[in-house]
Amino acid sequence: MEAIKHKIFNIYYFYMLWMFCTELILVNASEEQSFEPKLMPSVNEVMHSENDTYIVSCAGDGVRVRWFDPNNKWIDPMDRGHVHVEERNSESLLIFTSISPEDRGNWTCQAENNTRRAGFNMIVYKPITFLDSQNVQSVKENDDAVIKCMVDGDPEPSISWYYNGQPLNLDGNKYRGLADGLLIKEVQKGEEGEYTCSAFQISSAKSNIEEKTIRLNIQHKPIIPVHRESADVQYGYLKGYVDIICEAEAEPPATFRWYRNKQRLDPGEYEISYGEHSSTLRILLSDGDQFGAYVCESSNSLGTLKRDIVLVNGTKPNPPPYITLRGVNSNTFDLDVGAKKIGEPDEMDVIGYRFEIISKEEHQNESKWLNARVVKKDFTEGVTYLINNLSPNTTYLIRVASVNRAGMSEWLGPREFETHAKEGFGHTSTSTHSGSQHNVVAMNLIHLLIFYIAYEFFSLT
Repeated sequence: MEAIKHKIFNIYYFYMLWMFCTELILVNASEEQSFEPKLMPSVNEVMHSENDTYIVSCAGDGVRVRWFDPNNKWIDPMDRGHVHVEERNSESLLIFTSISPEDRGNWTCQAENNTRRAGFNMIVYKPITFLDSQNVQSVKENDDAVIKCMVDGDPEPSISWYYNGQPLNLDGNKYRGLADGLLIKEVQKGEEGEYTCSAFQISSAKSNIEEKTIRLNIQHKPIIPVHRESADVQYGYLKGYVDIICEAEAEPPATFRWYRNKQRLDPGEYEISYGEHSSTLRILLSDGDQFGAYVCESSNSLGTLKRDIVLVNGTKPNPPPYITLRGVNSNTFDLDVGAKKIGEPDEMDVIGYRFEIISKEEHQNESKWLNARVVKKDFTEGVTYLINNLSPNTTYLIRVASVNRAGMSEWLGPREFETHAKEGFGHTSTSTHSGSQHNVVAMNLIHLLIFYIAYEFFSLT
């Protein structure tokens, strides 16, 4: 009997001990949980750009808390750096006045009476910026070119390169990516154009891409353009003006000089004009001695090009036989000038027409044709010519001249034509009305279809 009582006592004793330990564990767990710090905003990870501001609060349910930096160093509330702590009632504020890259990492808050912590990971993000990258860069032909593109950012951006919109293969043979740009081996003239430096950042929280397009000019001596308007033989006619045109493509752009019989033509005595890659010598042909050879010399720091241009006595073209109006609307004239070939092909055939257009009001109030709009058209046999971008309900004066390789004819005209007040060409207004009727019918059919679908749905339900 005593043995039984002893066993019962032992069982009861261990039961009470187990209950006591369980209660003690629950109490401790409850106390620790009640003192677990609370963050506001409550996020595990935040991302900010350099120089941003950020504030986060930590509360310990009536228990004082402390802040620790990513190096696990306690932040003294008495310190006043760009990251500091301020005590406010029952909470502690961690304040970033100007975020820097050194602030990245885990920041934690801990209650004074236990080891429980709450924290967040600070990601510092620096947007992509292009540093001292000029929009236009130049290099000499046959030299190795380095297109400068300095990129800054955090995370460090990755760089891709494109040429005229197409990706470049940076295999190291022709192109190679550098820390500060793109290397092009033995650059050639045909490799000028637009090079795009594409920088992108990828992180767990954010991605970004920025591009900068750089124009690369290849410096070279003057050359004759592949596609040029000027010929080595040009034409003029007596008593008329002739424009002798010389073109030379060069980088940097060439300077031009004109010569006749080995004597330089003085720009003060001759009418000479200059374009970016061309020069025009205008001469009034008063006698036959002015026909013959002229020399155009173009040069830059890399070389010189000389072109012999022969001026030949040609024939002044006849003006167009007529100018009639074949069609009109509110902003367009359709003009027929009798564009037809006559006889066998010849060097002096008409190659185009020059139209001048001015409103009747402008012609009367201003200096006649000085402000006229000029429209040039190439010759095509049997076609009519459209003059667009006119004002509605306006009367215009139009004149036209034929053009051949020797120059311009006398003017034909002016003729007076008037645009319509409303849109439409011929009977186009009728077709527009018909289109509106079709739209009404289509909308009615759509409404009927919607009604039918709704009826069938409610019938099923």
